[in-house]
Amino acid sequence: MVVGLCKVNKVDISLSYLREMRSNGVVPSAECYEELIKLLCSNEQYEMAVNLIIDLEIAGRHVTSFIGNVLLLHSLRSGKLYDAWVRVREMQDVISPILLVLGQLTGIFSRRVQLIEEINNLEEVIEQCFPLDLFTYNILLRRLSISKMDDALELFDRLCQKGYEPNQWTYDILVHGLFKHGRKDEARKWVDEMFRKGFDPTHCTYQLLNVLLFYCDTFGSTMFALCLAVAYPNSCLSAMVPL
Repeated sequence: MVVGLCKVNKVDISLSYLREMRSNGVVPSAECYEELIKLLCSNEQYEMAVNLIIDLEIAGRHVTSFIGNVLLLHSLRSGKLYDAWVRVREMQDVISPILLVLGQLTGIFSRRVQLIEEINNLEEVIEQCFPLDLFTYNILLRRLSISKMDDALELFDRLCQKGYEPNQWTYDILVHGLFKHGRKDEARKWVDEMFRKGFDPTHCTYQLLNVLLFYCDTFGSTMFALCLAVAYPNSCLSAMVPL
């Protein structure tokens, strides 16, 4: 019931059902918590989301990769979730060490807390809260690519060594990061690698390619543009699209 209501954006009714379940001694499924926390975050009802995470732990359930990824993704977008976390924490008499660490991670990913941990340690910190998956690594790559591009590239190598298969978004993140750090030649090599792996560039990647090609004036770059235009005739390569 709760999951179905969340899928049709009935957040208030979903919360009422979950609270009724809890008052009747029924522990909601992990999926109920996942969908409701996702919906609350999408609606920017962050304080409710944080309180629901506290309730999840009280109910004896653990933070899943899905929930952890939702929190990190929203933290990347703004500092609102971290601010809500701080407000809720100040009203709690006791909060578990795991949730304290998870709150610290929302601060790091929202750039409200300075990233000083070594990359290996940051992975370990996340692992204290929930199991990492490829989505987690992609979010971590995005965070590192903001200010620590070399660390992001090292993380890419390591996730491959651990057996993860990079997807379209993994490559997209590296292309964006390299370009924004002014490493255009490296960015183009990673686009070539995307093609070799069978991934189509996203619209945002095409925007970056347009900027790259706009500023390149060598014959090789012209051929690169022609090849992309032939391979992807319906793309936006024919126009300069600003970031």
